[in-house]
Amino acid sequence: MGEVISHNPEELLADYAKQQADIQALRDQLKDILSDALNN
Repeated sequence: MGEVISHNPEELLADYAKQQADIQALRDQLKDILSDALNN
């Protein structure tokens, strides 16, 4: 079954904010990994 797409602006904004937070967390992880790799 296909995913149901919400057109509720509040839900869309909440999803967007969560995705941005997830992306930032991944960026921070990558920075740490790269920093460790470059400094060792």
